Amino acid sequence: MSSGALIEERVTFSPNIPTEVNNLLQAAVAASSVNHAEAETLFLQAQTLDSHCLQRILRCINFISSKASR
Repeated sequence: MSSGALIEERVTFSPNIPTEVNNLLQAAVAASSVNHAEAETLFLQAQTLDSHCLQRILRCINFISSKASR
């Protein structure tokens, strides 16, 4: 995925999050409703780019888990 891809903002993680990390997280949230494996891969890529975003990653994982349990 290109970091310049246009992705609909589904979740506001932080106003200071790097654009590339935000794009990966937004793509992961979008993928979570159709492909959990892809979503997890995207979350891990975002974490690799910004090792300090663990808190945001955990928030996303909780979001996915809550949707999956419905």
